[in-house]
Amino acid sequence: MKKFIPAVAASVWALPLLAFAQVNSIQSAAAVITQIINNVLVPLIFAISFVVFIWGVFRFFIAGTEDAEA
Repeated sequence: MKKFIPAVAASVWALPLLAFAQVNSIQSAAAVITQIINNVLVPLIFAISFVVFIWGVFRFFIAGTEDAEA
């Protein structure tokens, strides 16, 4: 079952390439993948890391005030 999940993830990742009619070569496909990474994945990773940072600040400063040992 664990070997099946990366295959599904890879096929789902490649699915938008089939939908784009303007993909005519490997270079244009690479450009589309690069645009997806730059416009979707990088901001998503930054947003998730910001939320985790804020959660850590909250736990350290606000929630940790009652626990003197922490």
